[in-house]
Amino acid sequence: MKSKYNYPWYKNNPLDKVWWKDGDSLGEMIFSFDRVHEFNLWTDYPQKLTHEQKSLFDRENPEWKKFFEP
Repeated sequence: MKSKYNYPWYKNNPLDKVWWKDGDSLGEMIFSFDRVHEFNLWTDYPQKLTHEQKSLFDRENPEWKKFFEP
């Protein structure tokens, strides 16, 4: 759910743990679990995530999990 306020970080659902960042670059997909350490969906998923982070991300974003499956 995007915030009605002009904040750079938002969650798709209020109870999610994954934050998404509104970016200026076309196609850039930045996410975070704490809004401090940023991950790029295209270059960091899944290899730079811990097992716990990947499990959480996959649970909240099943469409991306499916997209990246071989």
